[in-house]
Amino acid sequence: MKRLSIGGVGLGLGMFAATAEFIKVFRAQVFGIQQPLWVQASVYVATLPVCVICVWAVHRISRGRKSKGNPAGKQEGKKNGKPATINVFARRKHREKEAGEVGVSAAATFGVCSSVALVWTADAAYGGWRSGITKATAWLLIVDSKSNKKLSETKMVSKTAIIAGTGPGIGAALARAFSKEGFHVALLARSSDFSTTLASELGNATYIACDMSDESSIAIAAQKIKSTLPPPEVLCFNAGGSQSFRPGSLLDLNTGNLTKSITTRATGPLQLVQYFLPGMVERNKGSVLFTGATASFRGSANFAFLAVPAFATKALAESMAREFMPKGIHVAHIILDGIVEGEEGRSWKKDAGPDDLLQPNDVAAQYVMLHNQPRSTWTFELQIRPAVEKW
Repeated sequence: MKRLSIGGVGLGLGMFAATAEFIKVFRAQVFGIQQPLWVQASVYVATLPVCVICVWAVHRISRGRKSKGNPAGKQEGKKNGKPATINVFARRKHREKEAGEVGVSAAATFGVCSSVALVWTADAAYGGWRSGITKATAWLLIVDSKSNKKLSETKMVSKTAIIAGTGPGIGAALARAFSKEGFHVALLARSSDFSTTLASELGNATYIACDMSDESSIAIAAQKIKSTLPPPEVLCFNAGGSQSFRPGSLLDLNTGNLTKSITTRATGPLQLVQYFLPGMVERNKGSVLFTGATASFRGSANFAFLAVPAFATKALAESMAREFMPKGIHVAHIILDGIVEGEEGRSWKKDAGPDDLLQPNDVAAQYVMLHNQPRSTWTFELQIRPAVEKW
């Protein structure tokens, strides 16, 4: 019986090792914790011989060869002067009993191990270490190859927030806000100088080079997100706004620069969202949030370079909202009516107090609020301004 128990436990542990390796591949593909697929697959395949050996060992044991507990399997010498006959039926009955015990032991062990693995998968899919079973088995489930941290120290996520335009103001605040909400954050920006530092700070973020005015750059970024990150649930379009804040006469407006600004704020977002909206609709969940300005609904003198792209952004957002809100996608247009706190903002209002400027973290909190709004009270257009702002 001791050998039977060892064989059953061995079979169960071998099966659990294979299950764990499967989960390792699964979490890499679904949760965005990446290791080279061929490495994961080869390790997974390497566990199969363990299972085969365990099955072979149990089979040998179940045959009852040279089993000490099977007196029916050998002659007992002479009895009443005659050779004792081998009780074939008793031996067969003993083997069947032994095999049944092995099967029950192995099935029970494998069932418990598989249940633990499945509980871990379900728990991880919802982003937390809420289960005591999860914590007890976490050390078995491999370390993250990039950070070299144990799984229990790694933030498990099953959703991505894409931030297009991640400068040190609103973009960085949005990244931090959605990171705290349990998202893996995709930081899309032309330059890596600031975004790579931000990604390191957040831990659960990935910098992806992307120029929102370049079709090929957008296509490459979208494919990278699809192949390496969890499914996108939030898209925030925040690129190009500050660059278009250039007062000047229409007579001096460069049409090439204007076209590029429109592409960055309308055509580019349209192209990027076309990659991810079908998946959002299929999952019946997601938010697309556009950053706008006062110029989105009012063209002021000397501000055509800001107003024309802003109008285009609002038109795209409104058309998208009317088509996709009924399909379960929350589309919102956020109008920032004021100057954003930061180095550039301070150059416009040098003596402004903290409440006189739009604080990036407070603005980002409104984006998170919009994403979390119940479907019975969805907001399309939200205007945000400091209390002292004239409007």
